[in-house]
This record gives sequence, C-alpha cells and structure tokens, in this order.
Amino acid sequence: MAVERFEAFPKPDETTALAALQSGRLNVAQIPFSQVEAAREAGFTVQLIPSMVVRVLDVNTSMKPFDDPAVLKALKYAVDRQALLDSEQFGHGEVDHQPFPPGYTGFDPSLGAVYRHDPERARALLREAGYHDGVQVTITTAQPQGAPEQLQAQLNRVGFRARIEVIPEARASQVVYVQHSRTLYIDQFAGRESPVQAMQVLFGAEGLMNPSRRTTPELDAAVAAVRRTPLESPRYPEVLRAATAVAVRTMPNVFLYTVPRALARTSSVSAIPSLPVVQRFEGVTAG
Repeated sequence: MAVERFEAFPKPDETTALAALQSGRLNVAQIPFSQVEAAREAGFTVQLIPSMVVRVLDVNTSMKPFDDPAVLKALKYAVDRQALLDSEQFGHGEVDHQPFPPGYTGFDPSLGAVYRHDPERARALLREAGYHDGVQVTITTAQPQGAPEQLQAQLNRVGFRARIEVIPEARASQVVYVQHSRTLYIDQFAGRESPVQAMQVLFGAEGLMNPSRRTTPELDAAVAAVRRTPLESPRYPEVLRAATAVAVRTMPNVFLYTVPRALARTSSVSAIPSLPVVQRFEGVTAG
C-alpha cells in the first residue's frame, strides 16, 4: 500500500542503526558497511545503491615533499586501492581511479591502468628523488582506524615514513582547504550532476577541494573544450572523457574507490529507487 506517513530522521549512529531496525523504530536505515552481512543474516534486505561519492586523497603540491613530482608519482604507485576498499568498506564499492563513478558520462574505463599499484616503481621513484632513507609524510584524517592505518602501512612499505594525524571532521575544511596547511588528507568527493562544475571544485585554481590552488594549462584547455561542446552533441561524452583523462594524469588527487549507500529495509518495504545523486522514495510502498 502507499505510505501514508513518511518520517525522516538523522542518519543513525553506526552502533545503533541495526538495532533501530530490529526494534521496529525504523523501517529503512542507512547502515555502515561493517553491518551489511549482519543485517542480511538478521533477515533484512540490504540494497547497495551506487552514488556519486568517490573516496580520494587530497594532496597539497605546494608543500614538501609533494612539491617534487617524483614523490607525488611514488605516492600514486604506492596506493593499493583494493586493500583500502576492503579495509574501510569491507569490499563494498568499486576501485576507482577517477573522480566519476562507473556509468557516469565522464567515466573513462581506460584509466584503470594509470598509476596501478606498483610498489617497486614507487620505491624507485623515491630513490631517484634522492630519498634513499625515506621521506616523512603526515596522513591527516577524521577517522583513526581502517583506511588510514592501511594507507600508512602501504606508504611505509615503499619508503615513506608516514604518521597519522586525526582531526575533527568539522575542523578539516578549515585547515585543509582554507589554511592549506596539510599535505595529505583522506576525504571523499560527492560528485555534481554537472561534470564541469565537478572539475572546477576539484581542479580549478580556486576550487574548494584543491588544497594546492594550482591547475595546469592542459587541463584548463580540456575543460574549456567540454564547455564549448553542446550537451546534445554526439561528441560530448568523448570530449568529457578526454578531460577526465587529463585530470587523472596531471593533477595530484589520488582517487580510490566508490562509496555506495547501504540501505537496509524490513520485509514490509518495497525496493528503494537506485538513484546516484539524491536518494528519493517515490513509488516505495509498505505492507
């Protein structure tokens, strides 16, 4: 039957989301990836709904050591995306080397081979840069466990000397994107429906999520080409994918994996629409 009363609550705490479903207080809840299997075993249906969110390492190339292109390349080859995905999201999501998720117009399937995990090449790049005894870096994050620890281990294996700095999430935007005082920050990018807007936010010289406040002439030209191409043009996807490829190859961001929404629901609730941008509930029924 159609839902007569729809009540929305703030996202439940990770430790109480499943309990709220079991008690009947909620019919649908967004649950942490760590509880997906437990929710299924408890008899709930779990939908992993693709989103526009991509996990990313924001790198400030105006600060040492990432002002050295060889060190930046070493970072990109040192990262094992699948291991990070397994550590933080229990394998739920997809490894992604670019700002757009699979299925999006700007997604370039060929970019999976760019900066693929290659620890030997990362070690060689650090040696070529003169760091024979390692180089110190700080991983700034709002969460102490999971991916930060895994990333720290990956970097240390190739010759970095990585430490973890944990700061409150509310403070991160100030120190990373306003003060530009951190070199490496674990973040996520919630994509935009407009790919040009997404690229401006991530890569523009004044982009909110560009801590270096630097871009490249090559990328500026590629984005300008996207702007000039009408959306209805058959060439639009090709031009947009070309800009995506330039961004991945020339900008410092290290994209990691997609972040789907894990929604658990009781058996009385029908399937929830799989919408990547904003979650909607039109057409959902409850028995």
